[in-house]
This record gives sequence, C-alpha cells and structure tokens, in this order.
Amino acid sequence: HMDCTEEFDARGVRAEVKRLVAHLDRQAGPCDETNTFAMMFMAYKSMYEERALNTVYGSLGGINLFGGSASRADEQRGCWILDGGSVRRDSIAVALIRTTRPFTLFSTHHVRGTGERLAITGAIPSERLVTEINGEPAADEYARLVGVSTEELRERAYIERPVAVKIGDQYYLRSIVRVNEDGTLLF
Repeated sequence: HMDCTEEFDARGVRAEVKRLVAHLDRQAGPCDETNTFAMMFMAYKSMYEERALNTVYGSLGGINLFGGSASRADEQRGCWILDGGSVRRDSIAVALIRTTRPFTLFSTHHVRGTGERLAITGAIPSERLVTEINGEPAADEYARLVGVSTEELRERAYIERPVAVKIGDQYYLRSIVRVNEDGTLLF
C-alpha cells in the first residue's frame, strides 16, 4: 500500500510499484501482460485519482490494471480501505496477481447512452469543479438534461444518473462527488 495523506508523491508511488514488480519477478519469474495483472484500489479524498492511476499504470511495464476508487463527499472524514489486515485512510493498495491460467480483463456497467451530449464550457480543473455545461450553470443544465429539478439533483439524483465519457464505442463513468450550493459539480 502507499499512504497518500498529504500531497501525491508520483516518484514514491512509481518506485513502490516498480519494487513490487521486481519482487514478483524474483519470486515467480518475469511478469508480463500474459501472466500477470494488477488490481488497484484507492480510498482517497484528494484530487489525485487520475494522476495515481496513470502513475501506477505507467509503472507496471505493460501489465494490465483494473480497480476503482472510493470517495466521500464528507472530506473531513476521508476514505478507508482494508489492506493486509489493517484499515488505512487515504491510501492506494496495489496487488499483483501472477497466474499460469489464461485470463482476460474486461469492463462492464449498466449505463446506456441517452444520445444527449454535453460540453463542459466552464471548469476549475485543479479543484475538479465543473462550473458550466453547454454554457449554462452546471447543476441547472445537468438537471435539465437528466429530467429532474436542480433540488432533486442535489438530493442524490446525480448518483442514479451518472455522467459517462464515450471513447470509441465504450462508455467510461465519471463520478460526481457532490452538487454544490453554488451550482457547481465536484468530480
């Protein structure tokens, strides 16, 4: 596991992942995408999920990666994961699984596209805030697009109507953490 309670340390995470791969190489022989995959879980209250994911994946040397992250709208309490019998706050856990059995990683979800397109026309990327969608206040426009009032959206309707990014033929879910009182969306 890697603790990430302060600033995200890409160099430290990269070194730890490479150490894990080298350790498994020594124990079981060379690891590659045909015999090894990585599983990653993040319990992280800050804004570094994409950097963490890219750092871990880029450090695996071609080994496939899957997993997910948990976040809480209550940022004061943080997030927790169970790792090796310990409960850890604001951490990343990476497991390498080596096998002689054939395997395939795949992605599935229950989301179907609605055909509605939206453009993020205002944002504060460093804070993961969307301020405008299609040139309108973000919460109001998102509520209109999914057919609920802004108040219903604020009361958790955003969880039932997730945002997805379509790349090729695949949809990738993007989680809204909170609908803020000022009409911005925190991702």
